[in-house]
Amino acid sequence: QREPGVLRRAVASVLAQRDLSLPLHICIVDDSSPVPAHQELEGLDLASLSVHVVLQANGGPGAARNRGLDSLPDACEFVAFLDSDDEWSPDHLARALLALQSGANVYFSNFYQLGQTVGAFERAGRLVARMHPEIDAAPGLHRYSGDMFDQVLCGNVIGTPTVVFHRADFGKLRFRTDLARAGEDYLFWMAMAQA
Repeated sequence: QREPGVLRRAVASVLAQRDLSLPLHICIVDDSSPVPAHQELEGLDLASLSVHVVLQANGGPGAARNRGLDSLPDACEFVAFLDSDDEWSPDHLARALLALQSGANVYFSNFYQLGQTVGAFERAGRLVARMHPEIDAAPGLHRYSGDMFDQVLCGNVIGTPTVVFHRADFGKLRFRTDLARAGEDYLFWMAMAQA
């Protein structure tokens, strides 16, 4: 992050999560940010959370995400990604847990990119939620019924900050670090689909 307040907004969106029955652990990987993570966290009420800041040299998003995955406590059951310049809606984790506890092993959702008024699913025209079966125990949530590998390969609509998954299912999976600027997330989703 190159300007103050960006990471702070992301962490505030984590603090704003509602209806959670599980404890939260936040692992922030500060990969030589011009605005240090510790500076961004000052004044936030983090007393109810476990927060761990890891410092490392900049290696791109894959390296930062891998470091985060490698730094999780053993008790961590679910993993959710959030880039410093993104924010979650207040019901994001509750909806993800509902889907995961209803049998899904990966959750992702529609999202809005900066400056957009139309969600990614609609803009891409590749995923219409109502065309997939609704999860019985989770009204409003749908179980993806297509070929996920093909979906990612031919027009990915998975936004990294929307992904939540069972750690036990994909605990050894890591992002490619040789793709320091783009594409590592697509390959990660395809590896998840294969697994």
